[in-house]
Amino acid sequence: MFEMIKMMQQVLNEKEFSYWVHQDLFSFQWWLIVMINALFLLLFYFFIDRQRLFFMLLISLSALT
Repeated sequence: MFEMIKMMQQVLNEKEFSYWVHQDLFSFQWWLIVMINALFLLLFYFFIDRQRLFFMLLISLSALT
C-alpha cells in the first residue's frame, strides 16, 4: 500500500511539473511577475539609503533567524 501511494505521488508530481512547464512557465502572467519584481528591485536600488545599508541588511537577515 505504501509503495502504491508513493508511486501515485511521484506520478502526480511529474504531471504537476509538466503542467507548470507547458502552461505557466513563460506565460504572460509569469513575465508580468518578473517585470514587476525587476521594477521594484530597480526602485530599491535607486532609493536605498546607502549610508545605512549595512544596518538594514543586518536587521533583515537577523529577522530570518
